[in-house]
Amino acid sequence: MQLHNQNNIKFEIADDLAQYQFEDLKKFDAIYIGGGNTWNLMQELRNSDFSQKLIKYLQNGGVIYGGSAGAIVLGKNIDTHDDENKINFEDISGFNLLRDYSVACHYTNEQSERFKDWAISHNSPILCLSEESGFILENGFALCLGNKPCIMYLANGIKKEIQPKESFEI
Repeated sequence: MQLHNQNNIKFEIADDLAQYQFEDLKKFDAIYIGGGNTWNLMQELRNSDFSQKLIKYLQNGGVIYGGSAGAIVLGKNIDTHDDENKINFEDISGFNLLRDYSVACHYTNEQSERFKDWAISHNSPILCLSEESGFILENGFALCLGNKPCIMYLANGIKKEIQPKESFEI
């Protein structure tokens, strides 16, 4: 663990998630979960039991920001990205903190058919985020942020574009 203080903002970089207890997390205003290989990240979160502490942190008013794989693990399923599953992690379930939506990151328009088919085959909605989009979820509503729309594919494959600064129920 490294403690940093830059411009009066204090943050820690965790290199051993198992060392944290729920009480430790309460001192943070927010927790950032970064990217990398989605399968490896999910395995680390589960094996360290950090996932349960993270969920409790969120349920007690904590703020979580996920970037790339860190966003994907917050959704219903984690098999939304092209990451190679070198560890043969079989469980595709994420934390399901987004009310049964899954997340895909690094979305491009060329992937439209792929995610339409994914939504239909999983019978589950998916939020697709480009490099220039994201969203904030609060009290059952999501607000699309960034310079490009958030793309949603419903379980039946219907595509919806949510424009920046537009909110939608989730």
